Parts: sequence; C-alpha cells; structure tokens
Amino acid sequence: MFYLQKKVKDIYGGDYELFSLKGDTVAAAFGKLCFTNNQYTEFASKNDVARSLLDMIGMNIAQLSYLCAKNHNTNHLIFVGNFLRHNDLTMKGIAYSIHYWSRGSMEAAFLKHEGY
Repeated sequence: MFYLQKKVKDIYGGDYELFSLKGDTVAAAFGKLCFTNNQYTEFASKNDVARSLLDMIGMNIAQLSYLCAKNHNTNHLIFVGNFLRHNDLTMKGIAYSIHYWSRGSMEAAFLKHEGY
C-alpha cells in the first residue's frame, strides 16, 4: 500500500536536523501525486487516496484545534462528533499531531460516546 503524503525523508533523504524535523514528518498531503508519470500516480489505489485524505483531514483538524487552544491558553482539547466514531486512525493522528505541535504540553481527549 502506498501512502501519498510526501515526507521530509522523501525530500531530504532523512531527518532535517536544522529544523528538528524527523524524516517521517509529513511535508505535503498528496505530495507524491504532484508529478505526472511517476510510480505513485500509476499504482495508487482508491484505498491509498482514501487513507491519505483521512490523514489530511485529521491533521488539519488537529492543527486548527491546537492553534485555537494555544490562543485561549488551554492544554486540554476534547474532540467529539460522529466523524470520530470507530475512526481509530484519525483519533491516533489527531492525538499525535496535538502532541507533536505542542511539544507534549497539550493533550487530546476523545469521548467514549462521541456522537452525543
């Protein structure tokens, strides 16, 4: 399975130490599709596109939430809604992203009955 995000290691060959970026950090959602006639365009499946889209949406939700929490000086973020129901990939992505951007100073929480 291909994931279509372009990562730091795809650009720099590994970690980018000048900015403390790990090689597995996403640099561009769908970045591997921006060139025509490449291996990713030819072999990308609908599942790859769906997974990349899901990751992109989760990361955007996390980034906006992080910025709002920072603006309001809070360290606890609670996520609710049917989008997260049985969506472990997005919950893990949001939790990781909040932890990453806040350098561990903020925590993402998810309600057990998030649809209510």
